[in-house]
Amino acid sequence: MSDVVKGIFKPYVVVLRHVFMRPHTLKYPYERLEFAERYRGRIVLNLDKCTGCGFCERICPNKAITLVQREFKGRKKRSPSLDYGRCAFCGLCVDVCPFKALKTTQIVELSTCNREGLIHAPEKMAEEPSLEEVVKDLKKILEVELTPNTVKYRVKRRVRR
Repeated sequence: MSDVVKGIFKPYVVVLRHVFMRPHTLKYPYERLEFAERYRGRIVLNLDKCTGCGFCERICPNKAITLVQREFKGRKKRSPSLDYGRCAFCGLCVDVCPFKALKTTQIVELSTCNREGLIHAPEKMAEEPSLEEVVKDLKKILEVELTPNTVKYRVKRRVRR
């Protein structure tokens, strides 16, 4: 008889215990986690440093980078164009660039309604993205604080508008 009673009341005890616990999820458009310093997000191109050598195109395992001809300061120049639909964010292109023209950012929000929106021309790659522009409703940037028994989120920075 006691096993039957335990079987009936045990789920209620578990539910009541979890009702008073804080959730482990974030309210994403309003709260965002701070990524590690070496996190590989969106790739930014410095057009002044890029010579069009093509190392980034050759090392890309998914063939996401192609060199395109474009006009730059009155002369024709080859510069990388990146297809984020194919990119694996491995960072090999950033590592191999001899002139440090490519760098990664912590921006991971790259969604678009069509596939063509994922192809970034050199001019679009050169735009330094701002987190506040990409995530319009952002209020807080959080960092994770791990304790032996729990996971806590601490406000690292509040975003003022």
